[in-house]
Amino acid sequence: MQTTEDIKLDDMRPRFAYASILRVCAQTGNLELGRMIHGLVLTNGLGVRKVLLANALIQMYSKCGRVGQARLVFDYSQELDGVSWNSVITGYVQSGMNSEMMRLLVKMHRSKVGFSSYASNVTFSAIIKGCNACQEYEYGKQMHAHICKRNLQYDEFIGSSLVELYSLLGSIKDGMKCFSSTTKRDIITWTSIIMAHAQSGEFEGALSLFCRLLESGPKPDEFTISIMLSVCADLAAARSGEQIQGYAIKSGIDKLIVVHNSLLSMYARCGDIDSARLAFESTDSPDVVSWSVMICGSAQHGRSRDALSLFELMKDHQIAPNHITFLGVLTACSHGGLVEEGLKNSSYN
Repeated sequence: MQTTEDIKLDDMRPRFAYASILRVCAQTGNLELGRMIHGLVLTNGLGVRKVLLANALIQMYSKCGRVGQARLVFDYSQELDGVSWNSVITGYVQSGMNSEMMRLLVKMHRSKVGFSSYASNVTFSAIIKGCNACQEYEYGKQMHAHICKRNLQYDEFIGSSLVELYSLLGSIKDGMKCFSSTTKRDIITWTSIIMAHAQSGEFEGALSLFCRLLESGPKPDEFTISIMLSVCADLAAARSGEQIQGYAIKSGIDKLIVVHNSLLSMYARCGDIDSARLAFESTDSPDVVSWSVMICGSAQHGRSRDALSLFELMKDHQIAPNHITFLGVLTACSHGGLVEEGLKNSSYN
């Protein structure tokens, strides 16, 4: 005859087994197998409401991009802990469901869950990113206070999110404090603080930070290079832009469209249309941004005929123009006194 302890052990063994399989499903993104295990758990009456299996299911559905199903398990569960809350919050942010994350945070604060003690560095990072995405900056600052209470402000993931938060708020001073307190800075952190300076018009500061990055930081990526080319355009520093272009070529990222378009824009804004044209002609597959930059740049620097010729070539390549393209065309017609061409292109569809 089985004792009470034997019955409990028999009940727990399959729970542990299923929870282990669900964790593997989460790691590998195997949604189909995860759903099968969920069905077996329900069929065998193993208690989805219990925290072990509930968390395994929540994590599996969240990692597989099914946050709605994760939330259903979450709401159905009788036992929840920090892992439960963290998994759903992170899932919402990774899926871009930031408004849902904010509503869940409100619910979390109203519940008996000790938010500050349960939230991990990954959770805080996800929350700050969510606040940034849905412009809940004041709530993000409240989260910063919780982060400092937990002494997590030195974490690289949190640091990057905080730098972005204060950058969006236009507070370079607070952004630099967060940047300086982050002990391990990845390229996202560096790019965030450089972009913050650029967006606030602190172009010299952005250039200085980029030099520091090259000396001792991680390798700049295409987004960092793109921002710096824009900074060079704002400073009318074509020479510095050429040096950054050289770095991009050496790093093998010069052909990436985001870098190439920034390079075109830098030359055009600096008034060097010939260099911009050479760079444009070396582009394998120029997109609408590439064409628009060249058309606008040519129009703004007195090359109206060139701008209109580029527009005709753009149509020949079957690239659909956007409102920026048309602005460049109309500028070319206006500056060049080309009334007939302006009327013709204004009716283009």
